[in-house]
Amino acid sequence: MSWVDSPGLVLCGVEGELVTAENPEGCYAKIPAAIYVDMEMFKIDNPEDCACGVALDVKDDAPRLVAATSDVFNLHSSDVQQVSFIVWDIENGVKLRDINKFSLDKSLNTADYLATLLTNSAQAVRHLTGFYGHVNDFNPADWIVNITREVTMICFSTVITYKEESGNKHACNEGGVEGDILAVPPCNANFLLDVDYEWTTYPERKFQPLDTPRFNYEVAAGSSNTNGNGPGGSHPVDWYNFDFSGATVCSVSTDCSPNFFCDLSTNRCQQCIRDSHCDRFSEEGDPTPPKCVTNNGHRMCEFDRDNDLADPTPGVILPEGLVNCNPRCHGQYCKSGECVDCRDFNDCGLLFSPASTYSKVCNQTAQCNYVYLPPQAAKNENATTVIAIASAVGFLALVAIIVGVVFFVKRYRASNAAYQNKLDETANADSMLGSSPLYEGQTKMVSNPLAGNVELE
Repeated sequence: MSWVDSPGLVLCGVEGELVTAENPEGCYAKIPAAIYVDMEMFKIDNPEDCACGVALDVKDDAPRLVAATSDVFNLHSSDVQQVSFIVWDIENGVKLRDINKFSLDKSLNTADYLATLLTNSAQAVRHLTGFYGHVNDFNPADWIVNITREVTMICFSTVITYKEESGNKHACNEGGVEGDILAVPPCNANFLLDVDYEWTTYPERKFQPLDTPRFNYEVAAGSSNTNGNGPGGSHPVDWYNFDFSGATVCSVSTDCSPNFFCDLSTNRCQQCIRDSHCDRFSEEGDPTPPKCVTNNGHRMCEFDRDNDLADPTPGVILPEGLVNCNPRCHGQYCKSGECVDCRDFNDCGLLFSPASTYSKVCNQTAQCNYVYLPPQAAKNENATTVIAIASAVGFLALVAIIVGVVFFVKRYRASNAAYQNKLDETANADSMLGSSPLYEGQTKMVSNPLAGNVELE
């Protein structure tokens, strides 16, 4: 299964010292989007070199992206910012945990290699980003508690940027503030693209919904050689033999990708609308037939996986088991019988800002709070920074402040220990796919459904 989450389009401006040859003065429209693809991950006993990537076929149709204006915005750039590996709860529709064994960096070598695996690669895609890393070991049983509803997934954070064609920066003000002031945030504003960050500063930030798909995408993953630029390992990297649309609406099911259906109540493409759409996942003798579950705006098939997890690694601390609420939570976590936004700081995070640029806490009302860390503070984050978060949130009365300080310091120490553990990881890694079309044979050339464009970045 695969889907795209996007908060919509946000306007920003480039002027003054932000102007460069690549980014001239003007009004820009940015579309942040997170691509989620489920991937069955297998046990790794011996070190593996890994690679993954995503190809974007971005639409350049000079769209009138901004509502209530006549301004035309042309495609300016596209970028895949980062990749992460997670465990997803398909019933509640939330990320349960990050798989911090896997931390990949962008690699031009890997991107070039992945391009060679696409037929007609010179005309294949407008943007292709590769990631490469290394893993010493990995055991899915250390991360999965309930194999029926917990799914390992790969997530790519992408940003597509359009520019108003005339170069008039005040085009961003249309329908709003008049005059010489630029009434939208600068394009380098912190947390500009993260809708989960509460925007409290002027200028105002607004997300606008999108009416049409803005890109198609295809994903590759697997093992590689030691440089990430060639085949190697136990499951050589390859592309999926299908593609999807991002940030899409529909009026009929033929508007959707293969094996997806149009939900006419929301005009969104979904993996299923009714249980019968999940029959393709059933096997003879299944004690529990597949069913279509609804969660956080998505409809997905829930079914018993046909693989058995290995035993957990001796001595490993397993994740806590899932707690169910009645009624079931949608896009939230169940804690002590109530649906909450977060259980602890691990449930908090921003998809479009580097983790080193902010501090996060799950506050005493079970909501995530984020505070920007200047470069020096990000390098030397200390308890004072985290205590300041509690002060900024402003929940505690005078008597409770001391308790709150202890509370946040404890959370900070736990958070910082986890963060330091990531920094100390000497082995970066990528997902190893098990049962997928990628591994029906050795690395092979495949027909590229994204072919037809004229530029490969």
